Amino acid sequence: MAGAERIGHGVDLVHEDDWQQLARTMARRDVAVEVPFSSNKQILGVAGDDHPFNAYRRYGVPVVLATDDPGVSRIDISHEYQYARATYDLSYPELKDLARASLTYAFLDGGSLWAGGEARSGYRPVRVCAGSRPGAAPPTPACADYLADNAKAATEWRQEVAFAGFERRYGATR
Repeated sequence: MAGAERIGHGVDLVHEDDWQQLARTMARRDVAVEVPFSSNKQILGVAGDDHPFNAYRRYGVPVVLATDDPGVSRIDISHEYQYARATYDLSYPELKDLARASLTYAFLDGGSLWAGGEARSGYRPVRVCAGSRPGAAPPTPACADYLADNAKAATEWRQEVAFAGFERRYGATR
């Protein structure tokens, strides 16, 4: 109702009336939830199977890993990815999509590199960049123009270039 674009923490989801419908609405409206695992555990005592992380993902709600007051929790974002991998047995492609979501739902100016909402698009590039392959070749002139006009898309492109370099070096797969 309030028109939220992102929800912080979101650990109370399963305690809401008709939470499944709320999750469906969040997914349909492309409302991301920020998940700071360490903070949720330290401050709220919610971790592992008690955390709605898997429920959000099951319903297609975009999830963004986050940190909350790293000065208090003494962790960084790498720790949150390690926790997600170890606790929820996430694959490299799942971790990669969480990293993509962090930029897709970031408060950056301009359009995204990705067509449609993260949960629905499967990270397909916008039409103007569909023929370009980050990390394999420079963007086409039309895509380069789009990236120059959209800070978010340019940042997402740089992330894809970094993924491609990582995958070449370490043999990770999509």
